[in-house]
This record gives sequence, C-alpha cells and structure tokens, in this order.
Amino acid sequence: MSSVQLDGTHTPAKRGGEAVAYQGRKKCKTSNMLILSDSRGIPIACRDPVAGNHNDAFELTKNFDGMVTSLQ
Repeated sequence: MSSVQLDGTHTPAKRGGEAVAYQGRKKCKTSNMLILSDSRGIPIACRDPVAGNHNDAFELTKNFDGMVTSLQ
C-alpha cells in the first residue's frame, strides 16, 4: 500500500447504544468511529466506536497504533 486514508465519522444514534453521547454540532446523540482505508477507499481497519462527544482526534495515536497492529 503506497498510501492510506484515515477519517472519522459521527453517526446519529437515535435509539442509544453502548458508545453514545451528545454531539452539539449535530444536535443529537452520536457515536464516533475512525476508519482506515486504502487509496481506492476500501476499508482495511477500524477502531471500536467511542462516544460522540469526542472529536476524531481523540486518543488518535493510541487508536491508529491499534489499527496498524491489527493489520500485522
């Protein structure tokens, strides 16, 4: 892989769940998840969801290292 893309997504969780918290920007409860994909956009690794009140960079180094370790 010559390049990878790392992006986060806030998903509304209207019925609740394990990793859900209020996200003021979206004005609802959300979950946040980081996804690592290849240069074609195909997901190759992801982290467990975290509560939506955290931004995409929350514990970024730890989460990125965990995703890379799962690939090895």
